[in-house]
Amino acid sequence: MGNKIQFNNQPQNLAELNDALTGAALDKSLGLYQCQNCFVHYHAESHQALQASNNGQCVACESSTIEPDH
Repeated sequence: MGNKIQFNNQPQNLAELNDALTGAALDKSLGLYQCQNCFVHYHAESHQALQASNNGQCVACESSTIEPDH
């Protein structure tokens, strides 16, 4: 398992992105959070689930720095 995932941290149109936990298309009206390490997005409900069952860690990179995305 020597290969690491490389993230493309280019800004993208939110309409093209999905919630990293559920896979649902991002909907700004549901509240958005973003991992400050790998830049994946989560809906507010997914962020709550991560807090409750994954020690608040990102499912993509295991960082715990997930902040509201305004």
